[in-house]
Amino acid sequence: MFQKTPSYRIIRPVGLILLLLFAAFPVFFLFMSAFKTPNEIFRFPPTFVFRPTLENFGKVFTDWSLFMVGMKNSAIIAFGASLLTILIAAPAGYALSRHQNRFLDTSAFFMLAIRMYPPIVVTVPLYPVLAQIGLMDTHWILVLLYCTFFVSLSTWLMKTYMDEVPVELEEAASIDGASAFQRVTKIIIPLSAHGLAATAIFVTIFAWKEYTFAYIFTGTRVQTTPIVLHQMLSPVTGVSFGPLFAAATMQLLPILVFIWLVQSYLVKGMKTGAVKG
Repeated sequence: MFQKTPSYRIIRPVGLILLLLFAAFPVFFLFMSAFKTPNEIFRFPPTFVFRPTLENFGKVFTDWSLFMVGMKNSAIIAFGASLLTILIAAPAGYALSRHQNRFLDTSAFFMLAIRMYPPIVVTVPLYPVLAQIGLMDTHWILVLLYCTFFVSLSTWLMKTYMDEVPVELEEAASIDGASAFQRVTKIIIPLSAHGLAATAIFVTIFAWKEYTFAYIFTGTRVQTTPIVLHQMLSPVTGVSFGPLFAAATMQLLPILVFIWLVQSYLVKGMKTGAVKG
């Protein structure tokens, strides 16, 4: 049996700390640069002790008013895509978890096969169709695309979590007179809430940062924050790195807060499911 030597007990936490610092340094540098003046941003070697300023954030509001509109659009799209995906994936995952037949098994693997298909390939045939039905440059087009892209993975994720809920709990509730809807909403969903949280995290992160679909299928009315950030990199007017770092920080903070809140609920749900299961 492997014995944990004293050197292993030292190397392991040190390695984890170094890995964490390596992953977190770009975010730390972005956040730090958002509060620097232009001269301090380009100073080499970079300074870590400086007087912070809110000038860059003020320029975002004055010079790039479209950024806040993009934040609102991104929030609407991310929330809508996450909610729609959960509404579809939860009952689909329950059907795959509790009912076994050839048709459902085939459809489940078909969903996985579709998930392997590169999403960018479907943009060419989709563009004229969506333009014809009037969905271009609307919130709905991105909500539907992001939901379609993640519903297969989310369905399998929900199936995995629902498989862990004992069937005996449903049978006992059925004996007590609970309907199928009551069994799902009062037993399955609460004990699979951590699966819903994981689905919400995956879909929201993807929708919040996605650029390609937003660039192709939107115009001027429904620009998301990645599109506005790309416009701030325009070589025509020159790049103002201070406001750019500030805008990127403002885009990053909401999703970090959301992940922190949902992740804590995810861990809590896993513990509750383990106890009740």
